[in-house]
Amino acid sequence: MKKILTLIGGALLAMQSLTATAENRKWDFRNWSPATVANLKAGADWSDIEKATDIDKGPTDLSRDNCFWEVTASGTAEGTTLTANGEVIAELNGLLYTNTTSRSLAIAVNYGDVSSLSGSGFGPYQGASYLWLGSKTKNYFIIPGVKAGAKIKMGVESHNTTKARGVNLYVGHGTSGTKLKSPAGEDVSVPKTYTEQEWEVPVDLKDAPNADGTYDIQIQNTDGCHLYYIEVVEDMPELENARLAYIYSSAMGNASEEPYYDVLMNNENFKNVTIEVIDATQAIDALALRQYNVVVVSPMLSGSEVGLEAVKSSIAYVPMLNLNPNLYKAWELGDVISTATNIINIPEVFREHDLFKPSSSSDNYIDENGNLVFFEDGGVTGVTIPEGTYFADDRVLATAGDAVISHIHNPSRNAYMLLSYGAENTSFAGSFVDLMGNAVKILNSSKQDVTLAATPVFTYSFKNLSTDVSISCSTKGAEIYYTTDGSEPTSASTLYTEPFNISSENTVVKAIAYANGYDASLVGDSVVAIYTTTASPIFSVEQQEGKTVVTLSTTEEDAIIYYNIAGSNKANESTIYTEPIEIKNYTTLTAFTGELGDKKQSECITKDIFVQGKEIRIDVVSHFDANRADWSNGESKTFYYTEGKKNGYPFYNTHEETGKASDGVTDSTYIVVDGPANKLTLWNPGKGWEFKSYGQGALWENNGPVADVDNSNDAKRYRGETALDFGASSYNIQFGNPYKSDGVHGDPYSCSIESTEAFQGPFDVVTFVGNGSSNNLPRADIYVSTDTTDVNNWTKVDSVTFSKNYRYIKKSVIGYEGTEKVFVKLQADFSSVMVFDIIIMNNGEKSQGVNGIEEITDSKEACGEIVRTEIYSINGVKTSRAAKGINIVKEVYANGTVKTRKVMVK
Repeated sequence: MKKILTLIGGALLAMQSLTATAENRKWDFRNWSPATVANLKAGADWSDIEKATDIDKGPTDLSRDNCFWEVTASGTAEGTTLTANGEVIAELNGLLYTNTTSRSLAIAVNYGDVSSLSGSGFGPYQGASYLWLGSKTKNYFIIPGVKAGAKIKMGVESHNTTKARGVNLYVGHGTSGTKLKSPAGEDVSVPKTYTEQEWEVPVDLKDAPNADGTYDIQIQNTDGCHLYYIEVVEDMPELENARLAYIYSSAMGNASEEPYYDVLMNNENFKNVTIEVIDATQAIDALALRQYNVVVVSPMLSGSEVGLEAVKSSIAYVPMLNLNPNLYKAWELGDVISTATNIINIPEVFREHDLFKPSSSSDNYIDENGNLVFFEDGGVTGVTIPEGTYFADDRVLATAGDAVISHIHNPSRNAYMLLSYGAENTSFAGSFVDLMGNAVKILNSSKQDVTLAATPVFTYSFKNLSTDVSISCSTKGAEIYYTTDGSEPTSASTLYTEPFNISSENTVVKAIAYANGYDASLVGDSVVAIYTTTASPIFSVEQQEGKTVVTLSTTEEDAIIYYNIAGSNKANESTIYTEPIEIKNYTTLTAFTGELGDKKQSECITKDIFVQGKEIRIDVVSHFDANRADWSNGESKTFYYTEGKKNGYPFYNTHEETGKASDGVTDSTYIVVDGPANKLTLWNPGKGWEFKSYGQGALWENNGPVADVDNSNDAKRYRGETALDFGASSYNIQFGNPYKSDGVHGDPYSCSIESTEAFQGPFDVVTFVGNGSSNNLPRADIYVSTDTTDVNNWTKVDSVTFSKNYRYIKKSVIGYEGTEKVFVKLQADFSSVMVFDIIIMNNGEKSQGVNGIEEITDSKEACGEIVRTEIYSINGVKTSRAAKGINIVKEVYANGTVKTRKVMVK
C-alpha cells in the first residue's frame, strides 16, 4: 500500500537543484547546453583540434564537434570569466579561470572512450561530457568567496585511468596557501577512475581572508584529469521541490497518527514537498526507493515486516533517517540499550554540527558540558555498534552513557543517520522539531546518483613461465570477484584476496567489483601473458670485520643485474650492479636480472644482510621529517624561517667607524664587529625536534624526492645518489648562507636541528641529507649532549655524508655507542645543507626479533680440526663468551667449512 500526500508550501524535504543559490553553488559539466555548444563551434577562442601542430590536419573524427580546446590562453593570475564566441559560458560562470597555457583546458561535449587515439587507459570514462584539465601541473580555476567551514565536492577522474591524476585545492591564489583536506582531516588522494571527492575549508585558517571574511580557493591539477561537477556547500540548503518516503507499519496504526510523521508534515521550513507513505508490511522495491530524496524509517516498526529487508539493502543508496533503534538487532547491526536518562551528550567536536542548530537564535540546546535534553522525562533508548560491524567506523554524534543515540554513515554521499527516538518514549523535548528537520536537511544535501563501482584493474608480476596477477579497484571498500575460465564473474565467483598465479598461456581473467553504495562495476578482463624470464641473481655473502661484502652474479650471459633497498622491481629505482657491495649496517637487499632479448626481467630475490659485530638497530625511537603540517607555516612550496630569507641576518652586533683608507689620505667608513648579538630564530612545533639559527639563513622546502635514481629522466628532481640512499621524506629544511656582518667575511654557520628529548644510548642516528649547491660540498655534523642548557656540552659523534652532486641525497648511519641518555643535534658547518630526515633507531623489540646469524649450508663435509670458534648473540653481536639465553656458535674447520648451531645457556 502506498499513500501519497502532497503539501504545497508546507513541509518536508527538498532536492537541491543543479544551479547556484546564494549560499550553495554547483557547476555541472555533464550536460553542456545547446547554446554553449553552438558558441564553442562558432567562436575563434575554442577549437576542436587538440594540438596546434595539427591545425592543417583538422580535427579527428572523435574530436570533431565533440571536444573543444581553449586556444587563447586567456587566464590571468587573478582569474577571468571564460567566454565562447563572446558569450559567457553559463556552466562555468562564477568560476575564475587562472590557467595561462593555450590548449590545456578542454570542454568535452561528447568525448568518451578515446583509447583508439591515445592507447590503453584513455577510456572508457564515467561519461562523455566533462571539463578536461590538461596534462602538467597548473592552476586552473578559482572558486571565489567561499566561507570557512564550507565543503567542496567534485566528481574527478584521471584522463589516463591507469595512472592516478586529479586535483588539489589551496586557499588563495596559487599554491602557497593552506592545502585543503577532507572533512575527516585526511589528505584527498588523486584517483585513477571516477571518484566523488570532498574537501573542507577549515574554520581556523591562518590565511588572510577576503574583505568579507570569505576565502578564494584555487583548483590545481596534478596531471590530465576530468571534472564532472563542482559543488560548494556552505549552509544547509532549504528543502523545496522534493520527495520523501516515510516507512511505517499498518499493523501498528496509521502513519498520520505518528508524532514523527506529524512533525515533518508541519515543518514550516519545508516548501513544496511530496510525502509518500510506504507500508513495510508489504513488499518494497529497493530500486524504487532510490528516487526519493530521503527515506525516513518510523520508530513504530517491529522489525519483522516483510518490506524492511529492502529498506536495509537501500542503506548508502538513498539518504536515510532511521528513528528506530530496535531495527539494529533485527538487522544484525548491533544491539539495543535502554537507559534511565533523558539527556544525551554531544562530543565537543560535534557541538557545532548542523544537526543541533536551533531554528531560533534565542535557543541553545547544548549546555557548556555538551549535554542536550532529548526527552522531558523518562529514558532514552540507543544502540551498541560492535567493532568490525557495518557502522563501526562511523562518526558518533551523540551518546547516553554507553548507548549510541546518533551516528552518521557515509556523510558526503547518500548518508544514513540514526536519530534514536524510538517508540517507547514520546515526551519530546523542545529540540525535537529542529533535530528532525535538521536531520532531513543534512541527509538531503548528501543525495547523489548511484553510480557504478570502478572497473577492476589488473597488474602483473612476471615469473619464469608463469605470471602473478593482482587486481585492484579505486572505489573505497570494494570487493572484487574473478574468474579464470573466461566466464562472467558474479558475487558467487572467487573473492579476490591476494595475487594469484597463472601458468597457462592465453588464460582469460575477468573481474567485477561490488561496493556499498554503488552498483556493480563493469567487468574488467585481461588475457594473461606468459613469458620466459632471465635467471635470478645469485647472492654471495662474505662477512668481514665491520662490514659485509655482497657479490651478485647470474648465469644469464650479458644480462644486467639491478639492486635496491626499497623492495622495488623497477630498473629506474635501482642501481646497476658493477662491483661488490659493501654493507656496514643491517640491510634488506633486493636484486633482479634485467630483460634480455625476448626474456622478461627475473623475479626479485630479497635477502637480509647482517654485519658481523654490529648490533641490529631498526626500531624507530624518534623521527624528524620536516613534514608540511609542522614545519611549513601553512606554505605549500617554501617558507623562510629567517629574516633576510636565505641569506640570513647579522650574527654580530656592529658599529661604524671613520678613518683613513690604506692610502693614508682618503676618508673611509669601516664596520667594526663588537661581538655576538645572540639573536635566536627558533621554530619548535612541539613534536620532539626544533630548528635554531643565530643568523644563518634557512627555509623549509617541498621538494618531493623521487625514487628514480636514473638522473637521465629529470635532472631537476631530488633523488638518492644510489639505490642504497633510498628513503628520504618529501620535505626538507635547507640551511642557507650566513650574513656578512662586516660586509666582507661570512658570519659563522649557526643552523641546527636539535632534539628536545634525550634518548637512551646506544643508538644509531640515520640521516638523509641533500646537496643544495651546484658548486660546493656541504658539511654538517652530529653532536650529542646530556645538558642542552650548556652550549659547550655538545660532543661531536661524526660527520654526515653528502653527495658531491647537486640535488642528490645521501643516507648516513652514525652510531652513538655511549650508555648515557643524550640529546641529538645536526649542526651546520657550511651552507646548502638540505635536511630531509633525522631518525633515532635502537635495538628494540623489532630488532631483537631478527636473527642476526643465518644458517650456513656448505656443499662439502667438514674436515680437519676446528681452527676458530666465534660466539654471537641472537642479534648478531659478537661476544667473548656464551651468555644466558640463545647463543649462535660458529665453527670454522681446517678445510674452510663453516658450521653454525644454536646453544641455549640456562
